[in-house]
Amino acid sequence: MAAAMSLPEGSEKQILAFEKLRHQGDYHHNCDVLALGQGELIVVRAPKEKNPDPESFLPCPHCLGFFKREELWRHRQTCPHRPNEDQKKWTKVQQEAATLLPTSFLSTKGVNKTFHDTVLSCMKNDDISNVARKDQLIVKFGSSVFDKVGSKNANDVSQRMRQLARLLILLRDGGHQEANLEDFIDTAKFDDLVSAVKKLCGFHDESNLEIGIPSLALKLGHSIKRCALVLRSCALRQKDERSIKNCQHFIDLFEAEWSTKISSRSLASLGSKKQNKVELLPLAEDLIKLKIHLEKKIEDLSRLLEGMEESNPKYVETWQAFSKVTLARIIIFNKRRSGETATLQIEQFQMRPNWQQCSSTSKASLTALEQHLCERLDLVEISGKRNRKVPILLTKETRKAIELLIKCRPSTIPCENNYVFARATRASTQHIRGWDCVSENVREIEESLKQPAAITGTKLRKYIATVSQTAALTAQDLD
Repeated sequence: MAAAMSLPEGSEKQILAFEKLRHQGDYHHNCDVLALGQGELIVVRAPKEKNPDPESFLPCPHCLGFFKREELWRHRQTCPHRPNEDQKKWTKVQQEAATLLPTSFLSTKGVNKTFHDTVLSCMKNDDISNVARKDQLIVKFGSSVFDKVGSKNANDVSQRMRQLARLLILLRDGGHQEANLEDFIDTAKFDDLVSAVKKLCGFHDESNLEIGIPSLALKLGHSIKRCALVLRSCALRQKDERSIKNCQHFIDLFEAEWSTKISSRSLASLGSKKQNKVELLPLAEDLIKLKIHLEKKIEDLSRLLEGMEESNPKYVETWQAFSKVTLARIIIFNKRRSGETATLQIEQFQMRPNWQQCSSTSKASLTALEQHLCERLDLVEISGKRNRKVPILLTKETRKAIELLIKCRPSTIPCENNYVFARATRASTQHIRGWDCVSENVREIEESLKQPAAITGTKLRKYIATVSQTAALTAQDLD
């Protein structure tokens, strides 16, 4: 207030200073209203509709005034309190604004801030996410899973929370309007839980193998048991013997009957869908054509990128295209899971083993072919499924391509983004999707391919397994 009063009276700066003070006071009032669940929000622009949903308003990160979600981006572009250095910076304004809301409003009091910022604030804004964010047990479940898998799997955590929220909505529609998920972690409500899962996943009473979404039933089973364990852990901390016994009895009943009622039928349904299903493996000639196309594209784009200045309007677009084709080439060469290859980080690439520094004794123990492969290929180890060590082989061409990607990395990529194949737009801290890169290049030459639809990640791995078995056959087996 003193700083605002010291400004020239009636000046534009003083008017803006008083406006920001007013918005700050309104912000603290609105936070109390949202946290307590009672009162009236003070917003900058009064909505046309009567009794609007409080969750449809978010505070501006700069002036703290409350605006409608869908109008916030427009206000942010002209907000007079927006810093000059932020004018050209692209941000997810709704996600940033959601972090300013009181955590108790989202039932996240005491929850990890990283979990709040990367999962809860990034959820799709719909009824399902609202239920997930407001239910304490679902939030604790999400926080527990997040602690285990980390921020790189934040989207998976969000999906599992939304699955439980869909189940809770169905349970509420069945006559329990104000119930929370915690109320159903009870042996008396176990049958209601089973019935809701069957309805949600499309179980058919006439046939044991006809299930609409069997994979969802399996996922919900794991999540429900995890919720019971989380609830028991909370009860143990509070020394609540009654809740501890209740949770343990629920877990015992779950382990005794869930497999019979849900899991076994779901697994059988999944297995029946795979039986007698013809799967076409990629043709060798198609893979050769794709390899030639990728190598030519890498050569052309690398030459174009090296001769281009970063001030060129098409620099970022060219770098991203070069990144996509390089990643596609590595995936096709290694025939690994595309999601694993795409997570290659700069530090992992730079810390790869250097075979040239091996001792002469070690080199002498290798055959001529092995020595040639060591000179031609580089090995990089990354974390794969279930944090297993996954080796990625790089040819000289792909190694040089990655070095060029790192050297010509655009300044639009945030410093926190450590991925080699980073998204170069919208200040993203994520990597590009590997299989999108492969399918995009397959579509470019699909007219010259005999079976373009057969070039998928799973089929590439089966292709390797089949070829390996064929190579292991003896001359007698071949006859």
